[in-house]
Amino acid sequence: MTRVLDAKGREWTIRERITAWRPFLVLRLLRRDKLEPAPTSRSAPPPPMTFGDRVFAVIAHILSPELIVLMVLLSPLLLVESVALLVATAGLWPARAAGFARRRVDVIGHTGRLTHSETTLLVRGPATELIAEVAAERENATKSFHPDVVDARVSRHRSVWQSAAEWR
Repeated sequence: MTRVLDAKGREWTIRERITAWRPFLVLRLLRRDKLEPAPTSRSAPPPPMTFGDRVFAVIAHILSPELIVLMVLLSPLLLVESVALLVATAGLWPARAAGFARRRVDVIGHTGRLTHSETTLLVRGPATELIAEVAAERENATKSFHPDVVDARVSRHRSVWQSAAEWR
């Protein structure tokens, strides 16, 4: 995984995805991949939680009846998905090594926990060259990432930055 700051100080993560797909159920539960624009107001951030506050929040979530029912219902599905992902990924590694399957490279622009831009690129052969190329391009960039700047097939491209005004 490579982390790069662009010319305006925004953080970009460029990494090769080893697994065959993203775990569907885990992503839906965590909802961390949701694209959100950066907050525009300059209000003060909320005070940090103390250790006691965090412990209380964890205990309250664990004892929640809805969460217990959800865990009981989703545990078998998570197990099935995890096993299927493990089997598919184990079969995909030799195919990628032989050049039959493309490697996935994720380019993610984020500010803290908010994701602003997400692109998945597909490349045959080693992904290290593509990762280095994208990292070098991002270091000098002042605009949002556009997949046309690299020689790779685009599997997915989402961004909340639609214009130069929103990119500032």
